[in-house]
Amino acid sequence: MGSGKLEQLGWNPKLAKPPLIPARVIEVQRKGLFVTAAEGNFFAEMSGQLQKSLGDGNVCVGDWLLGSLSEKLFWVQEILPRRNLLERAAAGNTGLSQPMVANVDELWIVTCADEHFSLELTERYITMAVDARVEPILVLTKSDLYQADLASIEKRLNSIAIISVSSVTGSGTDSLRARLSSGQTIALMGSSGVGKSTLVNTLLSESKQQTGTTRSYDGKGKHTTTSRKLLLSPEGACLIDTPGMRSLASAKAEDVNSFPEIDALALKCRFRNCTHESEPSCAVQKAVQDGELPLARLKNFQKLTKEFHASSRSYSKKPPRG
Repeated sequence: MGSGKLEQLGWNPKLAKPPLIPARVIEVQRKGLFVTAAEGNFFAEMSGQLQKSLGDGNVCVGDWLLGSLSEKLFWVQEILPRRNLLERAAAGNTGLSQPMVANVDELWIVTCADEHFSLELTERYITMAVDARVEPILVLTKSDLYQADLASIEKRLNSIAIISVSSVTGSGTDSLRARLSSGQTIALMGSSGVGKSTLVNTLLSESKQQTGTTRSYDGKGKHTTTSRKLLLSPEGACLIDTPGMRSLASAKAEDVNSFPEIDALALKCRFRNCTHESEPSCAVQKAVQDGELPLARLKNFQKLTKEFHASSRSYSKKPPRG
């Protein structure tokens, strides 16, 4: 990335604690952390005591650190509080969370409108973003190969921004570039092979991320991204490319907040604790019957709500830092 200015990386000067040096995590690998600061890029290490203080928590891409420099090594002395965190449930029924990226302004949900396109999975990404107070944007790639039914998608997703792009023809990329500004952080997430890394390279105007060729039998790209990585765009925005995910289970033990139209309808239900399944005088069920609310959207809302309530009984993690 080079020694980009702290302002481009989204640094908040109010968090400064001289003489400690601020640095942002740009990649997490098994062998350690890589950070970028005004002085350049460095491998970072932290003391065993600091690592122990994290408990079950982990440092992730996008985190801000304070520390000191010793030749080419950044010694971490403090991990700053996060503005927000995108996280998912850890593998297995452990009740623990896996932090993915921190301090994000927008989540670009990258997918393509082929036969594998899933509105249910898209709604999970939206729910994760809204819960973290991150703006979700749906990016439909490979528009030169697949034509999306935008009207039905917009009706289902309740008016979030949707941008169709093609890295081959360049269509739609100007709309994405218009969202890039200095100091802004954008995470790209989605399934494997939908073109996230290709899209990142297009926006960077250079091949920073390795990409795979498209398979002829299903039009999918080969999975190439193996770790989350923060990169700086020509506009000064931070782009975080992430490995593909086949599924997404929420780690938050809270209510579903990304179905505002259902929340509004629920206020008209006879019963305050209406589950919108079989109760009489249910305004949500009436909206489905009248064609105002897609049944599939209600079913996914109910599924996510049950999943969240179940997680509230088993989910245990250390309180957020700060």
